[in-house]
Amino acid sequence: MTPGHSAGGSFLVGDRNGQEDQDCRMASESGIEMEGTVVEVFPGGTFKVVTDKEHEILAHLGGKMRRFRIRVLRGDRVIVEVSPYDLTRGRITYRQR
Repeated sequence: MTPGHSAGGSFLVGDRNGQEDQDCRMASESGIEMEGTVVEVFPGGTFKVVTDKEHEILAHLGGKMRRFRIRVLRGDRVIVEVSPYDLTRGRITYRQR
């Protein structure tokens, strides 16, 4: 078998033991974390969060918070992960005590 070929015969371009694919995904999946306060609660697990810098974000509960039924109420301090592509929408990842 020649270098750069897998056992199936297809040619692998730029594959460094699977590392290059993970590096490309990591850049697009990373978000910006911000702290804020929940000011309004909408049905379906959606919230309006105002950050410390007076930026409004429409956020939904993250998967683990929804799975373990973490309740978020108006006035709670939360950490929101915001996509670098759309700074008006995000995901609540942590509720502070």
